[in-house]
Amino acid sequence: MNAATISRPRVLLFDIDGTLLRVGRAESGIFLRTLADAFGRRPEPAGLSFAGKTNGQITLEVMAAAGLDEAEVHRQLPSLPARYDADLEAGLDAASVHVLPGVTSLLPALAERPSDFALGLLTGNWRGAARIKLDRAGLGDFFAFGAFGDDGIDRRTLVPPALARASDHVGRRVQPEEALIIGDSVRDVDCAHAHGLPCLAVATGHTPADDLRAAGAELVVDDLIHAARVLPWLGAVWDPEAAADPARV
Repeated sequence: MNAATISRPRVLLFDIDGTLLRVGRAESGIFLRTLADAFGRRPEPAGLSFAGKTNGQITLEVMAAAGLDEAEVHRQLPSLPARYDADLEAGLDAASVHVLPGVTSLLPALAERPSDFALGLLTGNWRGAARIKLDRAGLGDFFAFGAFGDDGIDRRTLVPPALARASDHVGRRVQPEEALIIGDSVRDVDCAHAHGLPCLAVATGHTPADDLRAAGAELVVDDLIHAARVLPWLGAVWDPEAAADPARV
């Protein structure tokens, strides 16, 4: 990768749950109630891992486990985001949303450098749910664009719309190597690498740091509290040697 060819600002695409904030059981209870009301059948989430999955994929899996026909789930999927938005808006209070360590330091530091970084989202949340959670956490104003669970069921399909909207935002075509995915799951690493993007992985979700390293994340940190360490790595112009040796940054 020729660093000299990269024009700024570079695009940072953040996951939400497990990366920026944690909601936990407060949200999962609302989500499952929305599904139960929509399908008239109790969802069956036991034994399923949802780390890094889109809301649509989670819906398909829990309702399949409940014995519902996949075609019926697909038929109702388009109506679910609006139903869930309404339930989440009514049922999720700010006290249930916990911003993860370092986020309230890192985001303002990045936002103060608009010539270097453009901040966006790449999340499996449906768009409205993403905004509700970010607003409850006081983080909504940092992100002007992104890709969401409305854009596809497979997380890999979210990268092209994220790059297209980033391009519209910065006023030029953003190449994959100019963007970075920041997430907490192996699926974040996978969707980044599937489209030629690097990934900064943070071990504040349900995936251990060793698993994130094994998945090939270019840099793994325990959390984002040490913004002084993360920022120089981000500020490096995608230097492969620096990315391979975090001690250098």
